[in-house]
Amino acid sequence: MDYREEALGQQTGPPKSEKELLVFILGILSIVTCALLGPIALMMGAEDRDRIRAGTLAKSDLFSIGYILAYIGTAILVVQGLVFCAMILFMIFAVH
Repeated sequence: MDYREEALGQQTGPPKSEKELLVFILGILSIVTCALLGPIALMMGAEDRDRIRAGTLAKSDLFSIGYILAYIGTAILVVQGLVFCAMILFMIFAVH
């Protein structure tokens, strides 16, 4: 049965993403604890994001929020990396 067909008198829609809760949790953790989880959440949710855009998966606020948080966590990771590199360079050139 196609998801667009009616089942038991109720309209059904496309299925939800199975990874929505995982992407949401990893997105939150990427901001709160470990920014390295941001890119991991983005990789895990990339396929489902494409399927949502194609219409084969239902839109989910939980997935969208988690994906946005993962982007923010990834940005935090980049900033942390730049600050770390700047500190190393400062220590190298401040000694001389």
